[in-house]
Amino acid sequence: MAIGLHELQAKRNEKFYDGIHRDWATKFSRFYSYMQSKPTGLPSYMSRKEISLWLGIGWALKPGPGNTRFTENIQSYLTAKYNMGERIGRKADPERVASEMRSAKNEKSERRFKREEWLSKTQIAGFFFTTFCHAKKILKSEFFQ
Repeated sequence: MAIGLHELQAKRNEKFYDGIHRDWATKFSRFYSYMQSKPTGLPSYMSRKEISLWLGIGWALKPGPGNTRFTENIQSYLTAKYNMGERIGRKADPERVASEMRSAKNEKSERRFKREEWLSKTQIAGFFFTTFCHAKKILKSEFFQ
């Protein structure tokens, strides 16, 4: 029974995950009852099964981010870093290149890359791997000619 301060006292004594579980159950029990009603904007004569077939599987899924090519500015920067590592004999660390990319400046002392152009260490490692494979392929073709 929730009278006065009793409910507050009960909530204060419950464990953290018990509260999360209770809130989750409350939230999604309302969602389930909402889903039992027919969606608006659809003909009233359609059954739930017909509606689900009409909507199709995955109708509410958003499309993925897709693949985008790196700009010429990013490619030239990463290629320069990769080539420098090849010449020196020490591979460029993708994590370090990612942090340097965030503070890189151009000739006018302005930021070389916008925030949207910053890459993660995984993306940079992938670029370096692709560059390595491409260089290896060229070396093989030159060797066997």
